[in-house]
Amino acid sequence: MKTIIDYPDIWYQVKYNFIEDESRLEFEAFRIHGLADGTSENPHDVEKENMIKGYVKFDGCMDVDSNSMHFCGRYMTKQFGELFDKIYDKAKELGLEDD
Repeated sequence: MKTIIDYPDIWYQVKYNFIEDESRLEFEAFRIHGLADGTSENPHDVEKENMIKGYVKFDGCMDVDSNSMHFCGRYMTKQFGELFDKIYDKAKELGLEDD
């Protein structure tokens, strides 16, 4: 089951792929650079290359690979931490462990 979820509050878009027979949630996270009208929740400028990709297994273990990471201050690193929370929320929604 493939799903794309926009998280404009933390400026990330995540593409999910749930592999049910393996109890694994694959993900790719892309940085959002702009919103359609500046205030809406519709991203129009999403990075072409993923920032991270990986998967959450049935037991809550997560493997992550990164192409590159660049943060412009503490605010962006906090957003990145919240990204992991949202990925785990999605995994839990699908019945996977999160701890």
